Amino acid sequence: MYFQPQDSNSEQVKIRACTTGQGGVGITMRVSVNDANDGSGNGTWHIIKELGVPCFNDVDAPIWNTLEYGDGPHRVRAEAHGASTSWDGAAVREETYTLPHRRPANPPAAGPCLRKHTWGPMATCALRVTPRLRVSFH
Repeated sequence: MYFQPQDSNSEQVKIRACTTGQGGVGITMRVSVNDANDGSGNGTWHIIKELGVPCFNDVDAPIWNTLEYGDGPHRVRAEAHGASTSWDGAAVREETYTLPHRRPANPPAAGPCLRKHTWGPMATCALRVTPRLRVSFH
């Protein structure tokens, strides 16, 4: 398993992983990231991608959008299992990736913006502020 930052600030990181065995048939791989920023597995695991392949290629490799995660080291897990095995019996590899200080994530959309009148250029939007990682004020 290795990492390919897609920009200079590691806002998006491509995670490359492969496994061998079973002739490459009937294998499913999954990549997850832990949100604890101390390099441990003590936080919540978030699945980045799961796909029925023995090796993620350049087109289907998981892209980790990191802005939702705190600065510092994060544990990344790649798992692979065959058709006759569940995730409990999966082969597992874990690595740590350290995120630098980055800009805060964009706030989530509160809902669709609807035009007040179909002919008018103005939209009416609901604004809902929710707590964000690494943001002290809005």
